[in-house]
Amino acid sequence: MLRTMAEPHTAPQPTPPARGDLWLPWLAAVPLAAKALQPIADSDVPMHAAVGRWMVEHRALLPTPDPLVWTDRGGDHPHEWLAQIAVGWVADTGGLGALRWLLLAAALGCAGVLVRAVRQTGAGHAVAAVALVGWTTVVGPHLSMRPHVFGWLLALWVVGIGLGEARPWSRWRTFGWFAATALWSNLHSSAVAAPMYATVALADAWFARAPTERGWWRHPLLRLLAVGGCALCQPMG
Repeated sequence: MLRTMAEPHTAPQPTPPARGDLWLPWLAAVPLAAKALQPIADSDVPMHAAVGRWMVEHRALLPTPDPLVWTDRGGDHPHEWLAQIAVGWVADTGGLGALRWLLLAAALGCAGVLVRAVRQTGAGHAVAAVALVGWTTVVGPHLSMRPHVFGWLLALWVVGIGLGEARPWSRWRTFGWFAATALWSNLHSSAVAAPMYATVALADAWFARAPTERGWWRHPLLRLLAVGGCALCQPMG
């Protein structure tokens, strides 16, 4: 009997990645984890822990002149106060050795955000693993439980959200990006780079002529203005 109806055409399904490839980013993160768990050898780490302990005990931001430094005559404000509070609280709770586990969590957080960002571009697990190995090679010598590690995490987070995308964002995505920038500015001074990233996003949106009629919060100029305000959400200057 002849068929009178044509069989429906089915689109070819993408080939799932090999099971072994799923482990490549995790294997690439092993050197980063091993580096994070090494004994603390950076003399700045106890200093940040002491500052954080003082702020936790006094429930206040560290004033100037610095009460922990005899020679301070009113120098820099503790602009990394939020990171120092986290470091001081962990050190006070579990000792300086516990800071290695905090560093491990921050380092693996950076790795996770980086791998996710690479995968969102459509690249495979092998490319994500290579990117992670390259990133580990660059930051490995500077991996220490100091506020700049929190800066790495927030920088990757802000960029990974899609800072350079010309297409409009949803309201929640915009709110998350602004909140992440404000948090970044209180963790590490590297947040001063956020307005530069926003400028690049604005220029990219301008040349792409991204539509803006769907909502005022989606205008690319708002990214530059809001990130500048978020970077100033720092009570110690």
